[in-house]
Amino acid sequence: DEICCMAGEAINPRRNLPRAILLTLACVTTCYMVASAVLVGMVPYYDISTTSGFPDAFERNGATLASQISSFGEVLTLPIVVLVSLMAQPRLMYALACDGLVPAFFGEVDANGSLTKGTLASGAVMVLVASFVPF
Repeated sequence: DEICCMAGEAINPRRNLPRAILLTLACVTTCYMVASAVLVGMVPYYDISTTSGFPDAFERNGATLASQISSFGEVLTLPIVVLVSLMAQPRLMYALACDGLVPAFFGEVDANGSLTKGTLASGAVMVLVASFVPF
């Protein structure tokens, strides 16, 4: 999804975007299949924790250090995922502004080619949501 949102930044999008999408799908699918096989190999599928699969599986198998490392990894990657999803928001607002679906200031580009106003507005909304919506 983020690849498609950032297509406006690509140097040669006609050639590079299909490659990027297919390569990303192949990598993610392979990683997901391998991780699923490993997890089911550690714990029967009906006993897998829905909230913390790998840390729980490592703990059940006596690998406390691996459980702690994977728990730390889960906590560390959550903000990164949020940051990556925020990265495309100004570009999406720019496209919507060009189509006239949101106010025109979201489509303003500064002298450096940055979407400063859209970035600040999107960031402010995300801060408000993060402040008042429990996750």
